[in-house]
Amino acid sequence: MHKTIMLIPTDKNVYMDNVIIGIFNIILKKGIKLNFLKFTNIYENNDDICEMPKLFPKVEIYSKVNIQQIKLIFKNNRRNELTEKILSRYYNSSSKDSITILEGFHINEKFPFIHELNQEIANLLGTKIIFISSSSKEICNKEEFENAIFSCKKNENIAGVIFNKADSFILKKNKKMSSSKLKIIHSHEHYNGKIPFLGSIFWKKKVLSVRIIDIFYYLKAESLYDNIIRSERIESISFYEGNIKAIISSFHKRNLILIHAKEYNAIILVCLLIMQGKKIGALLLVGKNKFPGFLLRILKKTFEKKNIPVLVTNISVLETIKTLEKCFKKINVNDKKKIERIKKCFKSNINLNIIDSILFSSKTKKIYTPSIFLYNLSDLARKSKKIIVLPEGNDLRIIKAASICSKRNIAHCVLLGNPDEIRHIAYDNEIDVGSKIEIILPESIKKNYIDRLVFLRKHKGMTNVIANKQLKNNIVLGTMMLERGDVDGMVSGIANTTANTIRPSLQIIKTDKKSLSVSSIFLMLLKEEVLVYGDCAININPNEHQLSEIAIQSAESAILFGINPKIAMISYSTGNSGFGKEVEKVKKATEIVRTKRPDLIIDGPLQYDAAVSKDVARHKSPQSPVAGEATVFIFPDLNTGNTTYKAVQRTSKSVCIGPILQGIRKPVNDLSRGSSVEDIVYTIAITSVQASKRDY
Repeated sequence: MHKTIMLIPTDKNVYMDNVIIGIFNIILKKGIKLNFLKFTNIYENNDDICEMPKLFPKVEIYSKVNIQQIKLIFKNNRRNELTEKILSRYYNSSSKDSITILEGFHINEKFPFIHELNQEIANLLGTKIIFISSSSKEICNKEEFENAIFSCKKNENIAGVIFNKADSFILKKNKKMSSSKLKIIHSHEHYNGKIPFLGSIFWKKKVLSVRIIDIFYYLKAESLYDNIIRSERIESISFYEGNIKAIISSFHKRNLILIHAKEYNAIILVCLLIMQGKKIGALLLVGKNKFPGFLLRILKKTFEKKNIPVLVTNISVLETIKTLEKCFKKINVNDKKKIERIKKCFKSNINLNIIDSILFSSKTKKIYTPSIFLYNLSDLARKSKKIIVLPEGNDLRIIKAASICSKRNIAHCVLLGNPDEIRHIAYDNEIDVGSKIEIILPESIKKNYIDRLVFLRKHKGMTNVIANKQLKNNIVLGTMMLERGDVDGMVSGIANTTANTIRPSLQIIKTDKKSLSVSSIFLMLLKEEVLVYGDCAININPNEHQLSEIAIQSAESAILFGINPKIAMISYSTGNSGFGKEVEKVKKATEIVRTKRPDLIIDGPLQYDAAVSKDVARHKSPQSPVAGEATVFIFPDLNTGNTTYKAVQRTSKSVCIGPILQGIRKPVNDLSRGSSVEDIVYTIAITSVQASKRDY
């Protein structure tokens, strides 16, 4: 059974690599296959990231989302696209009978919705969550912690918190000595939170110590002499700021003394103290300078004799300190001793029983969120590889959507319009319309469809003259391309009414073999679920037979898009509590569906609150297989359906996709004139998926 654990840092300064090494070691010792997916640390450079593949060759390491892509996506608020990229990496990493470790996004004040994004990823993947925190002072109880981290949202999958004291390994001022030292805090802070306490890792100096040779390479320093750079370890750093007493008190064999290269007196003092028997690990001269001959002779006599390295770097003091801080945190794959010490220290400070329960527990709640729905939709569209015609090819939003679909391989888009004009619009708006997007001048192809249109509409008095005139309308032309099989689907309506989009399709494409009429659905992408609403756009007042057909069509569409259909036939009455012509229509339609499709789960009449709320359902319809769990909502008429979908969309600030046509022989979908580029992209994806499942 596959298990996923997400490690989420609670603040910007949390250091993760040592915790990840410790967790990897525990899992691999149990003989479990392990995958690792690291999200980009937004405020770090890529070269600061631990070389996990070399540390753990048996672990499948999957690439991060590119940092520049993330910044661009965040800037343009295209979070669905980011989530889709993350899901793609995740599904590529997941395999049966394995554990996947996800490292969440690090906190950054520039991107305030990082908390929410981490929560969304954890929810939609159904992961166990382990928080990694630098201080237990931040957490008083579970509610307060969840409010701070997850925007007042409870999460049932929180497994525990680990306090990682490596983050107190920072340069700290010592006012008495007027110097800075790299220190490790050892004091245990009292933790009384309600989140399970997994452990507090207090890293000893010898565990996090760094080899002199690693400092040498990480700083890209030079050695003042040709002596061999040793592998002895440095545990602390002292920086000379003009206080002689501070320098004298900082001597010990694991200490690196950092002095500006122009501080000749301080350098000579260090040499004298070493001659007297004082010990240091190494000397680092910052701000490379041309040393006078006498100083070079003193340094050579002192340090070569004692075999103590003298390193020189030309970067500033501040940059040197920052780089050294990173160096102490970085795990060098060749430093086997440090890696083994990290594993041992982590294991001895962690609650192994709770870790085992997390690894082998099967209880996680997975939510089918809009993000995972949209990912699955795009993935299905990519696999279908369909050609979609867009008759309103000169519209800026259409051009942008076609470009996105091309880049993400959602569909091969055909734009109808003047090629020069379309390319000019694209150029002015920095839109890439590469070779994958086909642009066709309508005048150049309309003659190919005149005879076919006359044949199809001859019984309605169609002639060559009338056909030639009608084909000047790009929607009619696009419909004919679809009818003849030159394209697989059509999306239109950004500059036309629903009637103008649908009418040619009803006249030319017509219904499929199973359907007597055409209906529509809207996909309602609510915060934690995706619902299907039908019919909200076409049938004004369907009778019981039409209503039953709408229910069956909507259930089949739900299945097509990966939604488990539980059909609620909506009315102002639940069960037998009310009566009237409209209630009876809903009752009859429900029975027709049960007779025609006994495999479908359906109930009605149901009031909307009974259909969506488990609490209301327990009182109004406790025996219903649908009440409180409905995913497909069938409204009794257009007035009810259209009003409800718009009310829900606006009050919940949700995305809704549609109207999506059902019952038509080939897929045609309508766009609202207020559609965003994202709406168009997903409508194209839906059309592609519909095209892949049709049996013409």
